[in-house]
Amino acid sequence: MMFFELRFRLTIVIVLVFIAISAVEAQSVISTDVVRDIQTQTRKTRQGGRVASWQIDPFMTEVQETAIMAFLKEPCPFAWNDGVTLAELTRDLATRVAAKIEVQALEDLGLKESMVLVPKKQRTANFIVDQGDPFADSSPSASRMNDLATQSKSSGHLGQQGHTGDKPWWRSSFPTETQVLGRSNAETVSVGAAVTRLLEPHGLVLSIRMGHVLVTTRESAEDHLCIRVYDVTPLVGSEREPTGNAAATRSGLWRQSYVDRYEPLMQVIETNVDPTGWEALGGPSTMSMLTIRSQRWLVVASTSSTHWKIQAMLDRLNR
Repeated sequence: MMFFELRFRLTIVIVLVFIAISAVEAQSVISTDVVRDIQTQTRKTRQGGRVASWQIDPFMTEVQETAIMAFLKEPCPFAWNDGVTLAELTRDLATRVAAKIEVQALEDLGLKESMVLVPKKQRTANFIVDQGDPFADSSPSASRMNDLATQSKSSGHLGQQGHTGDKPWWRSSFPTETQVLGRSNAETVSVGAAVTRLLEPHGLVLSIRMGHVLVTTRESAEDHLCIRVYDVTPLVGSEREPTGNAAATRSGLWRQSYVDRYEPLMQVIETNVDPTGWEALGGPSTMSMLTIRSQRWLVVASTSSTHWKIQAMLDRLNR
């Protein structure tokens, strides 16, 4: 009898060990990101941290969106100088992420992929400086003499007509204030900021949809709004709804109290983030509140650029 009991217990131990080994092997097959999300619930906003949010897009994964946003925040490595076209800009973006031009939307406004985003600067003639006159003869021989005189002055020797000293202001090679600012910001400006600066004067914007960075028109972006969910629990509170018969009679008051707590946050966003784009003022963007158990969400339908601003504002408010 004892032999059979011992054998039964040993069999149970072996089975349990086999199940444990199988579980470890199965867990190794699951993506590390999935396991971490399950264990730490990364889609919850922590007080003092970044506000958790995600886009509702059935054709774009969270990994794709994360990679696109990380690239747009990198320092811009591209030299988009005079004469750069929309096609060239998009081609450069496509070397790092999936990017394309929404051709049909541009054609509706009479725009083409070959449109120049930055006009080429016109070259000016090399005028000679004679006795303090910047508008003297500009013939080739005179220009050559003027260049030789300039080189002589810069090397400390006597120049033309025996004059020395600094060059006049119209011959100065010092950059203007605008040029200095442009060079100083070149190393810190992000890809997204550089692209936005080039597209805005032409009525074009960036939109992140279906796993792509789309270069499109404002009208098309407003016709295809992106839906995004923000966890604003630390900003409006996380108390649960009262339960029980006695509390049920106060449910109306409870719900109204949370509406009052949502309203200031929603009003701040509508007033300061693209105010003319919200439904209250005739725009396409909408915003609504949602409470699920102890979590408080803002569900926003708007353009990608508006979502970027909302994310930045909520992150600052949660610090």
